[in-house]
Amino acid sequence: MASLGALFGYGIYLAHGFGPLFSVTASPTLSEITLSIASMAGVWATLVLNIPDFTRFSKSQKDQLIGQGLGLPVIVSLFSLIAVGITSTMIYLYHIPMSEAVNYVNPVNIMYLFTSNPLLALFVGVSLVIATVSVNVAANILSPVYDLISLFPRKLDSWGKTSIVAAILGLLYVPQLWYNNAGTIFDILDIIGAGLGSIAGIMIADYWIIRRTNFKLVDLFTPKGEYWYSDGVNWKTIITLAVGFGVPAIGFFVQPLAFLYDYGWYLAVGISMALYLGLNWRKRDTIDKEELKEIK
Repeated sequence: MASLGALFGYGIYLAHGFGPLFSVTASPTLSEITLSIASMAGVWATLVLNIPDFTRFSKSQKDQLIGQGLGLPVIVSLFSLIAVGITSTMIYLYHIPMSEAVNYVNPVNIMYLFTSNPLLALFVGVSLVIATVSVNVAANILSPVYDLISLFPRKLDSWGKTSIVAAILGLLYVPQLWYNNAGTIFDILDIIGAGLGSIAGIMIADYWIIRRTNFKLVDLFTPKGEYWYSDGVNWKTIITLAVGFGVPAIGFFVQPLAFLYDYGWYLAVGISMALYLGLNWRKRDTIDKEELKEIK
Protein backbone atom coordinates (compact mmCIF):
# COMPACT_ATOMS: atom_id res chain seq x y z
CA MET A 1 0.00 0.00 0.00
CA ALA A 2 2.79 2.40 0.93
CA SER A 3 4.75 1.67 -2.26
CA LEU A 4 1.65 2.18 -4.42
CA GLY A 5 0.93 5.44 -2.63
CA ALA A 6 4.52 6.56 -3.18
CA LEU A 7 4.32 5.73 -6.89
CA PHE A 8 1.01 7.57 -7.16
CA GLY A 9 2.53 10.62 -5.45
CA TYR A 10 5.57 10.46 -7.72
CA GLY A 11 3.33 10.40 -10.79
CA ILE A 12 1.26 13.35 -9.57
CA TYR A 13 4.49 15.26 -8.92
CA LEU A 14 5.75 14.65 -12.46
CA ALA A 15 2.35 15.56 -13.91
CA HIS A 16 2.34 18.84 -11.92
CA GLY A 17 -0.86 18.06 -10.08
CA PHE A 18 -4.17 16.37 -10.75
CA GLY A 19 -5.33 18.79 -13.45
CA PRO A 20 -3.49 17.25 -16.42
CA LEU A 21 -4.85 13.80 -15.59
CA PHE A 22 -8.32 14.89 -16.61
CA SER A 23 -7.00 15.42 -20.12
CA VAL A 24 -6.97 11.60 -20.39
CA THR A 25 -10.61 11.27 -21.29
CA ALA A 26 -12.86 8.55 -22.60
CA SER A 27 -16.58 8.21 -23.23
CA PRO A 28 -17.65 4.78 -22.02
CA THR A 29 -21.17 3.72 -22.84
CA LEU A 30 -23.59 2.21 -20.34
CA SER A 31 -23.02 -1.15 -22.02
CA GLU A 32 -19.24 -0.87 -21.58
CA ILE A 33 -19.64 0.06 -17.92
CA THR A 34 -21.91 -2.91 -17.18
CA LEU A 35 -19.55 -5.21 -19.08
CA SER A 36 -16.63 -3.97 -17.00
CA ILE A 37 -18.57 -4.59 -13.79
CA ALA A 38 -19.43 -8.10 -14.97
CA SER A 39 -15.75 -8.80 -15.67
CA MET A 40 -14.66 -7.42 -12.31
CA ALA A 41 -17.24 -9.67 -10.67
CA GLY A 42 -15.06 -12.56 -11.83
CA VAL A 43 -12.28 -11.18 -9.63
CA TRP A 44 -14.27 -10.26 -6.55
CA ALA A 45 -16.76 -13.12 -6.62
CA THR A 46 -13.97 -15.44 -5.50
CA LEU A 47 -13.38 -13.44 -2.33
CA VAL A 48 -17.10 -12.89 -1.74
CA LEU A 49 -17.84 -16.61 -1.87
CA ASN A 50 -15.00 -17.67 0.39
CA ILE A 51 -15.21 -14.76 2.83
CA PRO A 52 -16.48 -17.23 5.50
CA ASP A 53 -13.00 -18.80 5.39
CA PHE A 54 -11.77 -15.53 6.90
CA THR A 55 -14.68 -14.49 9.09
CA ARG A 56 -14.94 -17.93 10.73
CA PHE A 57 -12.18 -16.81 13.10
CA SER A 58 -14.01 -13.65 14.22
CA LYS A 59 -14.88 -13.61 17.90
CA SER A 60 -18.29 -12.08 17.29
CA GLN A 61 -20.69 -10.96 14.57
CA LYS A 62 -19.79 -7.37 15.38
CA ASP A 63 -16.08 -8.03 14.77
CA GLN A 64 -16.64 -9.50 11.33
CA LEU A 65 -19.03 -6.68 10.37
CA ILE A 66 -16.46 -4.07 11.33
CA GLY A 67 -13.69 -5.97 9.56
CA GLN A 68 -15.62 -6.32 6.33
CA GLY A 69 -17.03 -2.81 6.56
CA LEU A 70 -13.55 -1.31 6.75
CA GLY A 71 -11.63 -3.87 4.74
CA LEU A 72 -13.80 -4.12 1.64
CA PRO A 73 -15.51 -0.79 0.80
CA VAL A 74 -12.90 1.57 2.30
CA ILE A 75 -9.64 -0.18 1.45
CA VAL A 76 -10.79 -1.39 -1.96
CA SER A 77 -12.01 2.09 -2.90
CA LEU A 78 -8.68 3.55 -1.85
CA PHE A 79 -6.73 0.93 -3.79
CA SER A 80 -8.94 1.50 -6.84
CA LEU A 81 -8.37 5.26 -6.67
CA ILE A 82 -4.60 4.78 -6.48
CA ALA A 83 -4.58 2.19 -9.28
CA VAL A 84 -6.65 4.39 -11.61
CA GLY A 85 -4.49 7.38 -10.67
CA ILE A 86 -1.23 5.57 -11.43
CA THR A 87 -2.54 4.27 -14.76
CA SER A 88 -3.86 7.69 -15.80
CA THR A 89 -0.63 9.37 -14.73
CA MET A 90 1.55 7.04 -16.76
CA ILE A 91 -0.71 7.29 -19.83
CA TYR A 92 -0.40 11.07 -19.64
CA LEU A 93 3.32 11.27 -18.88
CA TYR A 94 4.41 8.76 -21.51
CA HIS A 95 1.90 9.89 -24.19
CA ILE A 96 0.37 6.45 -24.53
CA PRO A 97 -2.47 6.38 -27.12
CA MET A 98 -5.90 5.39 -25.84
CA SER A 99 -5.88 2.37 -28.16
CA GLU A 100 -3.03 0.93 -26.05
CA ALA A 101 -4.14 2.24 -22.67
CA VAL A 102 -5.87 -1.02 -21.73
CA ASN A 103 -2.46 -2.74 -21.62
CA TYR A 104 -1.37 -0.49 -18.77
CA VAL A 105 -3.83 -1.84 -16.28
CA ASN A 106 -1.06 -4.43 -15.93
CA PRO A 107 1.48 -3.12 -13.36
CA VAL A 108 4.26 -5.06 -15.10
CA ASN A 109 3.78 -2.97 -18.23
CA ILE A 110 3.94 0.19 -16.12
CA MET A 111 7.18 -1.06 -14.60
CA TYR A 112 8.71 -1.34 -18.08
CA LEU A 113 8.13 2.39 -18.54
CA PHE A 114 10.72 3.04 -15.84
CA THR A 115 13.61 1.14 -17.41
CA SER A 116 15.44 4.43 -17.93
CA ASN A 117 15.50 4.76 -14.13
CA PRO A 118 16.96 1.47 -12.81
CA LEU A 119 16.38 2.31 -9.13
CA LEU A 120 12.72 3.14 -9.68
CA ALA A 121 12.22 0.04 -11.85
CA LEU A 122 13.83 -2.11 -9.13
CA PHE A 123 11.67 -0.52 -6.43
CA VAL A 124 8.46 -1.15 -8.38
CA GLY A 125 9.53 -4.69 -9.30
CA VAL A 126 10.37 -5.70 -5.73
CA SER A 127 7.15 -4.10 -4.45
CA LEU A 128 5.15 -6.03 -7.03
CA VAL A 129 6.71 -9.35 -6.04
CA ILE A 130 6.19 -8.73 -2.32
CA ALA A 131 2.57 -7.63 -2.86
CA THR A 132 1.83 -10.66 -5.05
CA VAL A 133 3.25 -13.17 -2.58
CA SER A 134 2.00 -11.57 0.63
CA VAL A 135 -1.47 -10.57 -0.55
CA ASN A 136 -2.59 -12.34 -3.72
CA VAL A 137 -1.06 -15.74 -3.06
CA ALA A 138 -1.88 -15.74 0.66
CA ALA A 139 -5.50 -14.70 0.12
CA ASN A 140 -6.23 -16.90 -2.89
CA ILE A 141 -4.68 -20.09 -1.55
CA LEU A 142 -6.85 -20.06 1.56
CA SER A 143 -10.05 -21.24 -0.11
CA PRO A 144 -8.58 -24.17 -2.10
CA VAL A 145 -6.65 -25.34 0.97
CA TYR A 146 -9.84 -25.54 3.03
CA ASP A 147 -11.67 -27.23 0.14
CA LEU A 148 -8.96 -29.86 -0.33
CA ILE A 149 -8.79 -30.60 3.39
CA SER A 150 -12.59 -31.04 3.44
CA LEU A 151 -12.50 -33.35 0.41
CA PHE A 152 -9.54 -35.48 1.54
CA PRO A 153 -9.28 -35.10 5.33
CA ARG A 154 -7.38 -38.35 5.83
CA LYS A 155 -4.67 -37.71 3.24
CA LEU A 156 -4.43 -33.93 3.51
CA ASP A 157 -4.36 -33.49 7.26
CA SER A 158 -2.12 -30.43 7.60
CA TRP A 159 -2.10 -26.87 6.34
CA GLY A 160 1.48 -27.02 5.04
CA LYS A 161 1.00 -30.21 3.02
CA THR A 162 -2.29 -29.02 1.55
CA SER A 163 -0.82 -25.63 0.62
CA ILE A 164 1.86 -27.35 -1.46
CA VAL A 165 -0.78 -29.47 -3.23
CA ALA A 166 -2.92 -26.39 -3.91
CA ALA A 167 0.08 -24.50 -5.29
CA ILE A 168 0.99 -27.39 -7.63
CA LEU A 169 -2.61 -27.61 -8.86
CA GLY A 170 -2.53 -23.87 -9.47
CA LEU A 171 0.62 -24.23 -11.60
CA LEU A 172 -1.02 -27.00 -13.64
CA TYR A 173 -3.64 -24.47 -14.73
CA VAL A 174 -0.75 -22.61 -16.49
CA PRO A 175 -2.17 -19.18 -15.56
CA GLN A 176 0.56 -17.43 -17.55
CA LEU A 177 -1.10 -18.69 -20.74
CA TRP A 178 -4.57 -17.52 -19.73
CA TYR A 179 -3.57 -14.04 -18.61
CA ASN A 180 -0.97 -13.14 -21.23
CA ASN A 181 -2.98 -10.34 -22.88
CA ALA A 182 -5.87 -8.00 -22.14
CA GLY A 183 -8.39 -9.86 -24.32
CA THR A 184 -7.66 -13.22 -22.75
CA ILE A 185 -7.89 -11.76 -19.25
CA PHE A 186 -11.44 -10.54 -19.82
CA ASP A 187 -12.46 -13.84 -21.43
CA ILE A 188 -11.24 -15.80 -18.42
CA LEU A 189 -12.75 -13.35 -15.94
CA ASP A 190 -16.12 -13.66 -17.68
CA ILE A 191 -15.93 -17.46 -17.48
CA ILE A 192 -14.98 -17.36 -13.82
CA GLY A 193 -17.68 -14.75 -13.16
CA ALA A 194 -20.38 -16.92 -14.75
CA GLY A 195 -19.33 -20.00 -12.76
CA LEU A 196 -19.11 -18.18 -9.45
CA GLY A 197 -22.28 -16.22 -10.21
CA SER A 198 -24.12 -19.51 -10.48
CA ILE A 199 -22.74 -20.61 -7.10
CA ALA A 200 -23.65 -17.24 -5.56
CA GLY A 201 -27.22 -17.50 -6.83
CA ILE A 202 -27.61 -20.92 -5.21
CA MET A 203 -26.12 -19.73 -1.92
CA ILE A 204 -28.36 -16.65 -1.80
CA ALA A 205 -31.49 -18.66 -2.60
CA ASP A 206 -30.75 -21.44 -0.11
CA TYR A 207 -29.26 -19.53 2.81
CA TRP A 208 -31.15 -16.23 2.74
CA ILE A 209 -34.51 -17.09 1.14
CA ILE A 210 -35.26 -20.76 1.82
CA ARG A 211 -33.53 -21.26 5.17
CA ARG A 212 -33.60 -17.62 6.31
CA THR A 213 -30.01 -17.90 7.64
CA ASN A 214 -30.88 -20.86 9.89
CA PHE A 215 -28.61 -23.91 9.63
CA LYS A 216 -28.15 -26.97 11.79
CA LEU A 217 -24.41 -26.86 12.29
CA VAL A 218 -24.07 -30.44 13.55
CA ASP A 219 -25.88 -31.84 10.51
CA LEU A 220 -23.32 -30.25 8.20
CA PHE A 221 -20.81 -32.80 9.51
CA THR A 222 -23.18 -35.73 10.13
CA PRO A 223 -23.57 -38.55 7.59
CA LYS A 224 -27.25 -39.26 6.91
CA GLY A 225 -28.09 -35.87 8.40
CA GLU A 226 -30.37 -33.20 6.99
CA TYR A 227 -27.80 -32.15 4.41
CA TRP A 228 -26.85 -35.64 3.26
CA TYR A 229 -29.28 -35.49 0.34
CA SER A 230 -28.70 -38.39 -2.12
CA ASP A 231 -25.59 -40.21 -0.85
CA GLY A 232 -24.00 -36.87 -0.06
CA VAL A 233 -24.89 -35.20 -3.39
CA ASN A 234 -27.58 -32.55 -3.85
CA TRP A 235 -28.57 -33.19 -7.46
CA LYS A 236 -30.89 -30.19 -7.55
CA THR A 237 -27.89 -28.00 -6.80
CA ILE A 238 -25.76 -29.74 -9.46
CA ILE A 239 -28.48 -29.22 -12.07
CA THR A 240 -28.90 -25.58 -11.07
CA LEU A 241 -25.16 -25.00 -11.21
CA ALA A 242 -24.91 -26.59 -14.66
CA VAL A 243 -27.79 -24.55 -16.09
CA GLY A 244 -26.71 -21.30 -14.43
CA PHE A 245 -23.21 -21.62 -15.85
CA GLY A 246 -24.25 -23.30 -19.10
CA VAL A 247 -26.53 -20.54 -20.38
CA PRO A 248 -23.83 -17.81 -20.31
CA ALA A 249 -21.30 -20.30 -21.71
CA ILE A 250 -23.44 -20.67 -24.84
CA GLY A 251 -22.49 -17.11 -25.77
CA PHE A 252 -18.81 -18.06 -25.70
CA PHE A 253 -19.30 -20.66 -28.43
CA VAL A 254 -22.16 -19.10 -30.43
CA GLN A 255 -21.11 -15.64 -31.60
CA PRO A 256 -24.62 -14.26 -32.31
CA LEU A 257 -25.43 -14.98 -28.65
CA ALA A 258 -22.24 -13.38 -27.30
CA PHE A 259 -24.29 -11.06 -25.09
CA LEU A 260 -25.11 -14.08 -22.89
CA TYR A 261 -21.41 -14.50 -22.22
CA ASP A 262 -20.69 -10.78 -21.85
CA TYR A 263 -23.33 -10.46 -19.13
CA GLY A 264 -22.61 -13.91 -17.72
CA TRP A 265 -22.34 -12.95 -14.07
CA TYR A 266 -25.70 -11.20 -13.99
CA LEU A 267 -27.41 -14.02 -15.87
CA ALA A 268 -25.80 -16.76 -13.80
CA VAL A 269 -26.91 -15.23 -10.50
CA GLY A 270 -30.47 -14.62 -11.69
CA ILE A 271 -30.95 -17.98 -13.43
CA SER A 272 -29.48 -19.96 -10.53
CA MET A 273 -31.59 -18.19 -7.93
CA ALA A 274 -34.81 -18.64 -9.89
CA LEU A 275 -34.14 -22.27 -10.81
CA TYR A 276 -33.00 -23.29 -7.33
CA LEU A 277 -36.05 -21.70 -5.74
CA GLY A 278 -38.28 -23.42 -8.28
CA LEU A 279 -36.75 -26.84 -7.62
CA ASN A 280 -36.95 -26.39 -3.84
CA TRP A 281 -40.24 -24.57 -3.38
CA ARG A 282 -41.62 -27.39 -1.22
CA LYS A 283 -38.62 -27.23 1.11
CA ARG A 284 -39.56 -23.69 2.14
CA ASP A 285 -43.00 -24.93 3.25
CA THR A 286 -41.42 -27.82 5.18
CA ILE A 287 -39.02 -25.48 6.99
CA ASP A 288 -41.86 -23.11 7.89
CA LYS A 289 -43.86 -25.98 9.41
CA GLU A 290 -40.85 -27.14 11.45
CA GLU A 291 -40.32 -23.60 12.76
CA LEU A 292 -43.97 -23.39 13.79
CA LYS A 293 -43.66 -26.68 15.71
CA GLU A 294 -40.59 -25.39 17.55
CA ILE A 295 -42.44 -22.20 18.51
CA LYS A 296 -45.39 -24.18 19.87
